[in-house]
Amino acid sequence: MALDLHLLSERREQAFIRAENYRRQVKSYIDAKVRTREFQVGDYVLRRREASQLTEGGKMAPKFEGPYIIAAIIKPGTYKLKRPNGKEVPRHWNVHHLVKFYQ
Repeated sequence: MALDLHLLSERREQAFIRAENYRRQVKSYIDAKVRTREFQVGDYVLRRREASQLTEGGKMAPKFEGPYIIAAIIKPGTYKLKRPNGKEVPRHWNVHHLVKFYQ
């Protein structure tokens, strides 16, 4: 009986090691496909529409709004935006919610 419990704990350890190796492989695969986006002050960007914002058109509503101008870089990946008329946008915005605007 004690031998069975010892073998059971070994099997659990092996399963944990296999699962951890799989997680590492998946993470490295996903990380290899991620492209970093960086913006400079003065770049034009589009901002993802907020989920809480009421949109007309339902599914067919635009996914992005703008253009906005990068006013300041708070830290890498976090930006302060302003409208083209110069008015500051409240909040800081993460790079995941922004895309480059090409004129």
